[in-house]
Amino acid sequence: MKRQIQHVLKMVDGSWLGSSEDLSRMCNGVATDSRQVVPGNLFVPLQGERFDGCQFVPEALAKGAVACLYPKDRPLPPELTPGTALPLILVDDPLTALQRMAACYRRELAVKVVAVTGSNGKTTTKDLVSAVLSQGYKVHKTKGNLNNHIGLPMTLLELQEETEVAVVEMGMNHPGEIALLSRLARPDIGIITNIGDAHLQYLGSREGIAAAKMEIIEGMDAAGVLLVNGDEPLLDKIPYPGSILRFGFRSDNDLYPLFIEREGLRQTRFTTNRTRKMLTVPVIGRHMIMNALAAVLCGLQLGLAEEAIAQGLSSAELSGMRMEVQEGPNGMHILMDAYNASPTSMRAALELLRELDGCSAKVALLGDILELGEQEERLHRQLAEHLSPDWLDALVVYGSRARWIADEALRLGFPGSRVFQFADLGAAVQALRKWAKPGTLLLVKASRGMRMEKIIDMLRGDT
Repeated sequence: MKRQIQHVLKMVDGSWLGSSEDLSRMCNGVATDSRQVVPGNLFVPLQGERFDGCQFVPEALAKGAVACLYPKDRPLPPELTPGTALPLILVDDPLTALQRMAACYRRELAVKVVAVTGSNGKTTTKDLVSAVLSQGYKVHKTKGNLNNHIGLPMTLLELQEETEVAVVEMGMNHPGEIALLSRLARPDIGIITNIGDAHLQYLGSREGIAAAKMEIIEGMDAAGVLLVNGDEPLLDKIPYPGSILRFGFRSDNDLYPLFIEREGLRQTRFTTNRTRKMLTVPVIGRHMIMNALAAVLCGLQLGLAEEAIAQGLSSAELSGMRMEVQEGPNGMHILMDAYNASPTSMRAALELLRELDGCSAKVALLGDILELGEQEERLHRQLAEHLSPDWLDALVVYGSRARWIADEALRLGFPGSRVFQFADLGAAVQALRKWAKPGTLLLVKASRGMRMEKIIDMLRGDT
């Protein structure tokens, strides 16, 4: 964002403590971390459980911030002299002001906003949609998965005047959060990837999750378009007055695949009912094709030619730890899918592992799935129904909840000599070393909080 201080004042309905001469100074970019402030920035001090951003206002000013938001009911930091002209914009609450500023800025730009939400696949879908649309538009997308009440406003404020399409990710843990994000971003196109079972601890049921994801329509008007997973019955009835298009594997969807073929461990080819050209996506897994279908349908909706869509998909750079094939020690391959997990995504990962051929050994390292609430034991145990000694050579579990998967697998007849349970990741890695050889494929899947990405360096002996 590039706006004069006097314009920012109107955006946030704030009061200026600085000199009137400074009102014409330009704010060039917004920072919420004083360590990242560069000259010309507007600094927004936020409150956290372990930090108070207001304490860093003097540091931000010393680094060249042209102005800082500041809560009007807080005393000034002792480093600042009361009664002097200070480049501070007084507001009721800096976070609310940040969100308001982002919403105002979005409305000022001639930009189309594509918003992506869903239980699983949000970041991959965002990456694929961005890659496709970049073939015909100047696109800005959410960095990483900065998809919450702070990350989304910051993404909007990063947009340039020349940005034509913004692809933003919307995440949530509780009801009402997607509604807020949608009202800030005002999507022209909304995408719901799926309804899984993540965050059951806070949402209670899949029906509750579906209701929370459908909040994406709160900021959309009737001229918009909603693209949804047409294979999900919970998305059959959405109270949206605009157009709804559906993608999925069923042939009654607006877009569906006619042919799917995996090529090795790194890419998948497919065709659809609305494209003649063979499409290639640099990832494997049937569930990943669903994400690609969303990107194709979005590209078609925004008028891109088949050739552009195909080029965008094939050249997409996907965020890490999402069905990412990495080289392990001694020639083993690691299918790293540990950015996050839900029962739905873990089932999909296990199904992919089952389907993959050309391996001399298949091993699954599964960790805890978090935020499942009272249903966590049942949902972990159900995963064992998707395991079989016919195709899985070893099951290794790590964590107090993942042990339920192992216990249930043993109860269902999985050989005890091929099931290993650990409370310590280092011990799990030691057990895995016996499979570190050519031809072994190791799946790593768990919630983000388990930090399972560490196992690659641990297997290599780097830590």
